[in-house]
Amino acid sequence: MKALDPAPIYEDLKNTPQGAAEENDFNNWSLTDLADYIKEVHHEYIQEKSIYLLQFLDKLCRVHGRETSRIVQNQ
Repeated sequence: MKALDPAPIYEDLKNTPQGAAEENDFNNWSLTDLADYIKEVHHEYIQEKSIYLLQFLDKLCRVHGRETSRIVQNQ
């Protein structure tokens, strides 16, 4: 397995723009606002990216399915 250098990933994470503090102060949001945020941001993201995730899962199962049958069973 090829060793990957995590430094560029950490650097990208550090440089990721952050929202304003009041925008992301989830502790003070109502449950309704939190639920709406999760639905609109995270669920929408998963729906948009699921086709790519399923393609990667399919490849993983084809390449490693014999070695790890649990992966194929859970697909």
